[in-house]
Amino acid sequence: MKKFLFLAVLVSISGMANAQSLSASLSNKMDYLIARQNIVSANIANASTPDYLANDIKYSASSKPMGVMMPIRATNSKHLRSAGIAKSKFRRTQDKTFIRNDGNSVRIDEQMLKMAEIQQEYTMATRLFAKHMAMQKMAVQAK
Repeated sequence: MKKFLFLAVLVSISGMANAQSLSASLSNKMDYLIARQNIVSANIANASTPDYLANDIKYSASSKPMGVMMPIRATNSKHLRSAGIAKSKFRRTQDKTFIRNDGNSVRIDEQMLKMAEIQQEYTMATRLFAKHMAMQKMAVQAK
């Protein structure tokens, strides 16, 4: 709740230019949490697969934005031209700290804790996003 109050004060002080960046930041956070939940779900599904290493992703804010495109090189003049593939801000990691005899490193209890953490963060992000949109609507109606 303290986070929400802090963000509410921050938004009211900073104005509309930063309001859009807050909206984009919350949207990026939700995208990251959805991608992380998919990876953790795959880890749980492969808990008994031999030689499977548990994966996770980290959000790297220092990398280029997701909208930046990597050019695709055409090797033949008949190939279609493309703008490229969007680069991701997520860095994939593998857990090699606890590997069982079958080569699998998935620990179900750890993955379930990650799922609960992801759910809490996503709930907080969606609530903040909804409150942010309500505050923008109130600001527009007041003018």
